[in-house]
Amino acid sequence: MDLVFATVLSRDEKGCTIRYLAGDQTPVWVPYSAAVTEHIYIRRRELVAVNRATEPPQIVWRWIRAEVLELRGDRVVAGAHGLCAEMTPRNPALPLKKGDEVWVGGYGGEKYIEDLVRGDGPADPEGLAAVAFPLIEARYEAHGSAARS
Repeated sequence: MDLVFATVLSRDEKGCTIRYLAGDQTPVWVPYSAAVTEHIYIRRRELVAVNRATEPPQIVWRWIRAEVLELRGDRVVAGAHGLCAEMTPRNPALPLKKGDEVWVGGYGGEKYIEDLVRGDGPADPEGLAAVAFPLIEARYEAHGSAARS
């Protein structure tokens, strides 16, 4: 896989118009992978991982943009789209406060706060890529089209 970050500008049933966060920032339509088509509803302004090793490139993962609603010790309540859940920041040193916008992701069950939102992307794209991209690749290797974010 050749994974890169992009932000969703618009969506339809088969894919999204995205803007890559690095390199050419011209909006482009990219289809969903089978796992995303079968299991995930992607919304505008969400962060996605695009696999450029396929032709055409495909959206293979997404992170939800959420708001920190409450801090509970080492746990955080975050909400998006009318839902909220208690979760753990993947990086305990992440400087979170109530009202922060964060990226929420999961790799099978448990959801984590992955990073703060900066602009349309993660505050630390290299750090998120170092953690997330190997997990995404392993999930696709283990589960194929049943992999889901």
